[in-house]
This record gives sequence, C-alpha cells and structure tokens, in this order.
Amino acid sequence: MALGRSFEATNEQSLNETAAALLGARRDSRVGILHPVRVMSPSFDIPLSGQIRDISMGGLCIATPSPIPLENISGVEIHFPEGIVRLNVIGVWQTRMSIDQSVLTGLKFLQPDQRTLQVIRSRLDSSIREVGDFLSNVFRTSQIGIEDAISLAQSTRIRVVSRGQYLYRRGEVPASLDDAIFFIREGSVELSLPKRSGPANVTARLGPFSMLGGLGSIASVPHFEDAQTLEDTTVLEISTASFAYLRIAQPLLAQSLSQLVMMGQLQRVDRLVARMSGLDSDGKSSFVR
Repeated sequence: MALGRSFEATNEQSLNETAAALLGARRDSRVGILHPVRVMSPSFDIPLSGQIRDISMGGLCIATPSPIPLENISGVEIHFPEGIVRLNVIGVWQTRMSIDQSVLTGLKFLQPDQRTLQVIRSRLDSSIREVGDFLSNVFRTSQIGIEDAISLAQSTRIRVVSRGQYLYRRGEVPASLDDAIFFIREGSVELSLPKRSGPANVTARLGPFSMLGGLGSIASVPHFEDAQTLEDTTVLEISTASFAYLRIAQPLLAQSLSQLVMMGQLQRVDRLVARMSGLDSDGKSSFVR
C-alpha cells in the first residue's frame, strides 16, 4: 500500500505512459548498500534508527520498522568509513510493499556542501565497483560482461531477510509485494513446489552468487515456486520499477537479463520433471544410490 508518491509502487499504466516518469526518477546512478542511518525530525525526541537500502548523489532509500510522516523528516546522519555525513533532506515517497515488513522511504538531499558530496561520491563509486564485481561473478558463464554488470549495479537495492521468511510464494500476484530479481550475497534460499499433502518438492537450494525470482518483474506472471530463506540472507535486488527503467534505457541488457531469468526457471522445471519421472540427467534412476 503506497503511503506517498512513489515510482517503486507500479500501477496498471502502460510502459509508454510511465516512461518519462521512470527516466526522470532515475537520472542519478544509485547502488544497493546496507548501512545504518539516523533520521532526524522535530517529531522525535531522539533520532530514529534505520538502514540505508540504496544511495545516489541525489538521495537515498531507507528502511524503518514503521512509517515516518514525510513532511516531518528534516535530516539524516550517516557514519561512513570516509567520514560522518549530516544532510538536510525531504521525504519524497514511502511504501509498505516490503517482503521483510519494513517501510521504505525515499529521501532527497537538500543543497549538500562540497565536502559532503565528495564523501557520498567516494562511497557511491566504491560500492558500484564492489557490486559490479559481485554481479560479474553471478553472470560469469553468460554474455553479460563486467561493463554490463556495473550498469546493473546502478539499479540495485539491498536487504537482509531473516531465516524462514519467504522472498516470494508460488502463485503470488507480483503486484502484491515488492517483486524483484534477487541475487544472493550471503546466506541460502530453498526453492520448492508445495504439494497438497506431504513435503514440498525441493527444486533447488541456492547460495551466494545465485540469481532467483523475477518472473513478476519481467513477465507479470505469478511465481512458479516458493523461495524460503534457510538462514539470515542478504540479497541484492533489481525491483520491478528498476527493471522497467532498464527496458527503456538499456533494452539489450534488459533482454539478456530476462533470458537468464527464464532460463533458470526452465532448468529447474526440467530437473523436477526428470526427478519425478525417476530419471536423473544421465538417464539413470534417481533412486539408485
């Protein structure tokens, strides 16, 4: 449920109708980072603690346990390795569509000084390189190279999902949560197909450098399987709104990413069908030990 103006919460408008808005909202390079932040407001006796999910030269996305009235937000304080940053900000958007039950809030910087901009630029550049290197390892066997990986890094957000939570559920309507293409940085996720009775059919157990999800983002179709974390798991994500931007700004890269998402789904379905038919990939019985 959107609590404010947000391009993160997509609606039923066509891509052509939203193209100008998406391009306007994504002028600045941004990257997913996980870092504590303190939010200042005249309404608070003490600063409110939150987590940065992504940052750009123009603003940042933060996660908090509960909504913050946008008009009451006045500033943030961030302790980066490069230095402490204090910024005047205004709230731009807010949404509750979050798989980890947190509230996401978009903040815009107000007239930061030159020193502050240098600290943010240093953090942004190093984070883009780090995330780009990570994604290049995810895509090491595909046609997406390091330059494209760095481009994708600038459309990411990050989150930590607690053990036992679901990134998505089979049959879930993509618009009901903040659907995304996920990349596991730390932790593990089990993919499974639930059955009417008995244990679910496990289609995969994925660890770091694995990609999952994205059917709702690329094709607006319900999820094929359940995705549940086996431990506290950190994921990078490219949201539906970010992927819509990629389709406009870098259509060939978006197409390559779409193909990888679909290929991963088809490979898991193929393995499941083979297992259910009693055959492994070599044509031998999967029940023979």
